[in-house]
Amino acid sequence: MKKVLLTTLLCVFVCGCSPVLTRGERLEEVFAVHPEWSLMVKQKIVFGTICLGMTPEQVQLAWDRGTLRQTYRDSDGREGYEIRFTTVHYHFSFQDGKLVDWQEYRFPPEHYY
Repeated sequence: MKKVLLTTLLCVFVCGCSPVLTRGERLEEVFAVHPEWSLMVKQKIVFGTICLGMTPEQVQLAWDRGTLRQTYRDSDGREGYEIRFTTVHYHFSFQDGKLVDWQEYRFPPEHYY
């Protein structure tokens, strides 16, 4: 019994002490994997802004909040993604993997009651 408890505590300690990466460290890792991304795109991601021509991955990294979920894909190569928050939804349109448009939809608080 003591051996099982000791093993469990050791596992919790080891797992609980794993380093947590900061946003900057995570971005450094991603940028190392994507050397083809332009300096401008990397700077936009660091400052949390999005721009036309970004990929879904770049948009998700730039905003670093919510989860970008695919909502549709049509035969012309257009894809739709969205990020939802309580009172606002963002819809992103991509053509051939590049951001071509985005819209913000705001909902009054009573919409959720």
